[in-house]
This record gives sequence, C-alpha cells and structure tokens, in this order.
Amino acid sequence: MGLFVEYAGGGHWNVFTSCDTAFSGTSCNFDVLVSADPRVQLSHVEGYELNAFDTLSLNGDGSIQLVTDTDFGLNGMSFDADPGATIEVDILLDGEAQPQFIYAVSDGVILKGVPTSPVDFTPAVPRPTR
Repeated sequence: MGLFVEYAGGGHWNVFTSCDTAFSGTSCNFDVLVSADPRVQLSHVEGYELNAFDTLSLNGDGSIQLVTDTDFGLNGMSFDADPGATIEVDILLDGEAQPQFIYAVSDGVILKGVPTSPVDFTPAVPRPTR
C-alpha cells in the first residue's frame, strides 16, 4: 500500500494510490495535497480510476487535493507543473500523516518512504548519455 509519485518529464507528474485490501480486508482512505510555490502553475489536472465518491479538486490557492478510498485498484491523478519546478506532496492515510508510505524513484533508486510529510520533489536534470 502506498502513494506513488512519478515525474514523467516535461513538467508532467503522476500520483497514484494503492492498498493492501486483498491482505487486510479493508480499504485505505487517502487525502493527498499537492502544492507548489505560488509562482508555479499546476494545471491539466486529471483523475484516473476514481470512484463516484472520490474527489479531485484544483483549489483556489493553486493546490490539488485528491481524496480517495482505494481498495483493489489504483486511484490517482496526473497534472502538469512548470518543467523542473519543485512540488510538495502531503499525505494522510486513514486520517494520519504516513510519510513512510510515499514511494518514488530518484536517480534510479527506489525511495521506500520519506522522513516527513509534506515532502518536496524536484525533478533531476537528465544526465547526458554516452
């Protein structure tokens, strides 16, 4: 179970949730807030695999909030930010801050949990290929 953060390049991000429902027998309630510096515009917000009771909103302050009750599938969102801009991700899982369930890949290494929530993600500049 967790919140997975993916930078797809060119300012495009994917954030999705999963749960261990098959093992635990219960769903996971996620409340995810994505924000950025006020000078950074978050746009083209789209949800995927959301249920009728899930919500995805672009707030007046420019942040994005996803509230989802995830069970067997993946629920998530995609959005664009200014290329190279830092985003901040905050997670509540079943009403509690749970940074240990945030996953990402950085420089080819899987981050299995982070020390704090919120956490900042800054895309790395691609390294030249040889």
